[in-house]
Amino acid sequence: MRNWRYATTSEDIRPELIQSKVMKGLLGKYDAYSGGDREIIFFDPYENFFFQMSDMSYQNTWEVNIRDYISEDGTIDDKWHEVSGGVAMPVLRVVYITPHRRGQGRLRTIMEDLTSLSDATSESVVTTPQSLHQVE
Repeated sequence: MRNWRYATTSEDIRPELIQSKVMKGLLGKYDAYSGGDREIIFFDPYENFFFQMSDMSYQNTWEVNIRDYISEDGTIDDKWHEVSGGVAMPVLRVVYITPHRRGQGRLRTIMEDLTSLSDATSESVVTTPQSLHQVE
């Protein structure tokens, strides 16, 4: 007999306020708890790992630099109008896997879930350089 249970979502999380389609797709797959302002911590239901993501917001928005589109004579290249405005993406901030479960493909599982949801929703996800750092 397999020991399993359904993932739970904390009452503090209001799915209708989450802007990221990827993060909404993770609700119900992992236990979800509020990590503060626009942050959600997702736990494996069996407590082998967790990861934290922040929802799309201005601080996570990549902005295009207009200086890259100004020519030497001071005119603005027409491509500027196609790219201005920035791109908002959810950010994968932290991934932690318990020491006795490392090396068993759990990070790959998380990344496959994120990639699958990203492909399905056409929404990109960005990671911070520190989020995938191996903890010794």
